[in-house]
Formats: sequence, C-alpha cells, structure tokens
Amino acid sequence: MMAGGVVSVIGMWLCFNLIQSTDHMLIWLGFVALVGLVQPAQYGPIGAFLSEKFDPDHRYTGAGMTFQMASIIGAGTAPLVAGRLVNPQVGLTNLAIYGTVLFLISTVAIFVSKETARRQTHQERFIEEAVFEA
Repeated sequence: MMAGGVVSVIGMWLCFNLIQSTDHMLIWLGFVALVGLVQPAQYGPIGAFLSEKFDPDHRYTGAGMTFQMASIIGAGTAPLVAGRLVNPQVGLTNLAIYGTVLFLISTVAIFVSKETARRQTHQERFIEEAVFEA
C-alpha cells in the first residue's frame, strides 16, 4: 500500500495535467488513467489491510466501521474542499497539492502501522496461559 501511495501521487499529477489540457482525447485519457490506475493503487489492498488490524472476533465489525467512518470523513469532505481549492486562475494545482498531502499522510500512517502477522488472538493467548498454569 505504500507503493500505492507513491504511485497515486505521481499518477494524480500526471492525470491532472492531462485533464487541464484542452484536448478532449487527453482529458478522456486522464480520467481513464485516474480511475483505472491511480484509484486501484490505494483502494485495491484496503480490504485486506483493514481486516488484518482486528482479531477474528471483531474483524467484520471493525473493518466495516473503519471503512465507513473513513469514507464519511475523507470522501464526505473532499468535494467541499475541492470546490474551494479549484479556481480558473490556478487550475487543478491546489487540488493536486491537497491530494498529495493526503496521500503522503496515508502513506506515513501505513508505514507506522503495527505489523499483525505474528499477533496472537485472545483464544491463542488463553490456551497458552492454561498450558503454562497446568
């Protein structure tokens, strides 16, 4: 997912430059690249990333609530912020800077996130404690 953040930043700047052109074909190519390449770089692995952060007993609820709350906060405010950032004098540059900052924040958050591959579940800890007490 960290590579997806880097790909997203680079791809977003390239796509926004294509969208700002006056050529209809380049605008179309920019939208296709944005939806077909940039978005899946971050959105594709998010299901596995979120679900591994929770114990099996709480995985479905935890991942679902995390995804929905992030959608409300991130996707809910993005159109409001974008409407304020985009203007004819600057074009999409301010929006690209805003997106870059958000991608960098998410990439750093992924980097500092704890690895959960070796984490024991509550049941595994309970069994291990019972064996040591016996």
